[in-house]
Amino acid sequence: MNTFEDIPAESDEWHIASLVVQSRVEDFASLHEYLNGLANTSVEASDKDTGKSIVVIEASSTQSLARTTDAIRTANYVIDAQLVYHQMVNNSTLEHDHSLG
Repeated sequence: MNTFEDIPAESDEWHIASLVVQSRVEDFASLHEYLNGLANTSVEASDKDTGKSIVVIEASSTQSLARTTDAIRTANYVIDAQLVYHQMVNNSTLEHDHSLG
């Protein structure tokens, strides 16, 4: 179930977000296999003993970020997934910042 169907795709932005994802300990390896198969998604930290993982998502639109977040939330191995950080920047701002270096 995608809860973000009505969000329009923007073209001049970049998103980075992180989630805390909770799985059952016995599903930990399966969850990581699933997460590693998602585009623009990486597991940055995890604790096998608790089943918790920190997942970072990069996306070029709000819609893309929402779809990836929904895919994680609704995965069979996920008990809970909570957004803990989200930043959106304008692509022209990124290009300007890189030209200053």
